[in-house]
Amino acid sequence: MEEKEMNILGILGFVLSVFSLFIAVKTTLGYPVWIIGMVFSVVGLSKERKGFAVAGVIISFISLIAFFVLVTFLLVNLPKI
Repeated sequence: MEEKEMNILGILGFVLSVFSLFIAVKTTLGYPVWIIGMVFSVVGLSKERKGFAVAGVIISFISLIAFFVLVTFLLVNLPKI
């Protein structure tokens, strides 16, 4: 029985994507961690086992949409000078 290799980059991308969701609320450190998680997840898609890599990409994409919605909301609601 042949054992398949673990997709370390996919797992790491998933973990960083989830971790960035929690730290982005408190600090700006979440954004670089989010970008690194997205890169690792996308690279992990080229490996054999893709489950965690796909989850990392989906979480990162949802975070990207939430970020753009937040920025748009803040820009629209800025007080006019």
